[in-house]
Amino acid sequence: MPTQTKAMTYQIVPGRKIILANGTGQSNAAEIHAFTDSILEDVKDWKESGWAYVADCSDVTPVSMAESEALIELTRRIVTAGCKVLAFAEGKSFMIKIQAKNHTKLSHTHVAEGHFKTVEQALDWVEKEFHY
Repeated sequence: MPTQTKAMTYQIVPGRKIILANGTGQSNAAEIHAFTDSILEDVKDWKESGWAYVADCSDVTPVSMAESEALIELTRRIVTAGCKVLAFAEGKSFMIKIQAKNHTKLSHTHVAEGHFKTVEQALDWVEKEFHY
C-alpha cells in the first residue's frame, strides 16, 4: 500500500527490497522530512541486507535551497539505513537530473547512482547490477 504526503508517495516494490518513490509538482522541506521518516520506518529490517531507492522524478519541478537541503539529508539518512543504490527516473528533464546528481554528490555518501528516462529502466538496472 502506498504511503503518501501531499506531493510525494512511495511503495515497496512487491518481492524486492526497493522503495519506489514518486513525486508530483513540488514538495516542501517539512514534507520531505516526514517522507524520509516514513521510509526509514518501513526499511528498518533491511539495513543488514541492503536495499535500493528508485525515485520517479519525471513529474516534479526543480526545488529551492531549503528543499535541496532536505533531499541531501534524505540521501544521507537512507544510506545510513542501508540503502546501497539510488536510481532516478527523470523523464526528459535535464534540470531535475542536475539537481538529483548534486544532491547525491553533496550528501558525501558515495552511494551507487543511476539516471534514467523511465522507472522501468531504473528498476531493470537495479535488478541487473545490484540484484534488488
